[in-house]
Amino acid sequence: MKRLIIILLILVSKQINSQITLEKKDYTSDFDILIESLIELHPKLYSCITKEEFDFEVKTIRKRLEAISSKSTAIYLIQELIYKLGNSHAINTSIYQEPELKFILPFSVFIIEKRLYIKNCPTDKSLNGLELLKINNTPSELLIDSLKIFFPTDGNTNVINYNLQPLFNGLYGKFCQEKEINSISTKDGDILIKSAISGDRVYDEMIFENAKAYFGENRFLKKEINEDYRYGYFQFVGFVSEYKGFKIEKDFYQFIKEANDKKLKAIIIDLRINNGGDPYLCGKMTSYLADHPFKIVEKSYITKTYKPSHIDKMGNKSIFRLRKLKSKKGDELSEIVRFEKALKITKPNKDRFKGKIYILTGTITQSSSTMMCKYLMDQENVIFVGSHQMGAVNYFWGNSHCQLNLPQLNTTFSFGLELIELKENSSKTEKPIGLTPDYLIQYSIEDRMLGIDKEMDFIKKELKK
Repeated sequence: MKRLIIILLILVSKQINSQITLEKKDYTSDFDILIESLIELHPKLYSCITKEEFDFEVKTIRKRLEAISSKSTAIYLIQELIYKLGNSHAINTSIYQEPELKFILPFSVFIIEKRLYIKNCPTDKSLNGLELLKINNTPSELLIDSLKIFFPTDGNTNVINYNLQPLFNGLYGKFCQEKEINSISTKDGDILIKSAISGDRVYDEMIFENAKAYFGENRFLKKEINEDYRYGYFQFVGFVSEYKGFKIEKDFYQFIKEANDKKLKAIIIDLRINNGGDPYLCGKMTSYLADHPFKIVEKSYITKTYKPSHIDKMGNKSIFRLRKLKSKKGDELSEIVRFEKALKITKPNKDRFKGKIYILTGTITQSSSTMMCKYLMDQENVIFVGSHQMGAVNYFWGNSHCQLNLPQLNTTFSFGLELIELKENSSKTEKPIGLTPDYLIQYSIEDRMLGIDKEMDFIKKELKK
């Protein structure tokens, strides 16, 4: 009987160990899929990071992943490396979804440079506008630096993407700390504040407000003709012909026609919340502003890989069927030379606007909106106002994207498959370079709390002159 019990205990122990083994996720296998795909498919991978740095980071992260059981920690470690690539299109696309958290910080924030302020605390309005020196003993500057990695830039690592602001409390809970009671440090001392709990009013309000601020209710299109100052204003979310009922392309052409018919002295194109879209539409719309011919793309390159090792993990396999037909082989990369209308010359439209053009830029200005800026950079009647872009104006990576669905992490990483030059041969001699506005605008917390639009105030003063 005793021997039978021992045998049963051994069998039960083996079964438990077997279950534990099955439940343990092998995050290194997902990491290997991503790294092998980057090496095969990312053109000029070692532009913003050297091969030596990249190899060292890969070795270090892989070793750490072997000892990690937390999915969030694993995703964070991998995204740290992705951020260092200096590619605004290389991101984890899954983290922007609603966080699966029990507790989140019960307030939204303003981020001004590397300082953190409470924007709205529904449970205690007296805290609104207060500067946060620390959250749970971690300085605000370190928190911003730690979370900005989820919003990569084209090599401009000092630029903090404004998109971090509305998603801050969800990302904090997911990748920093998830606590029921939080200690916040201010210049007036420490305060204990209870988290918003999943299912209650404050939690739902925070998630709703964050989503509204990130995705926007009214950010798709805003058009105005100001008779007092005789200017026109046009803001749009991206280069898409139609979106959620907004006819962006059609309304833009109508806007230019109205500006010409009314002989306005200036128009304002607001790209502060514009994160790109269709480059061909960007070229068409820019032709109504440009006074010179331009190419949408000077040159474009892809890697020589014909069939990726992990094509079964890719969400858009079909892009590899024809991509080689478009290119010719080079020394390191294949250059796209055929079937690409972006390489053709775009001429100024005969109905273009010829008055003063103000372009508003911000940290969300990237991809195709950066391209519009590049085409207009040296034009005498164009003035750039705002803050630094996260996008580059000489070259960046984009277009057909590799979307890798990693099974163990149950998450998706994405990166552009084409190296796009807006300045010919720039990728051979330069790092990615962002646009510095002609007039750099900076905000204080008082400006933000009052909802002041300093870019527009500046332009109105200029128009009065």
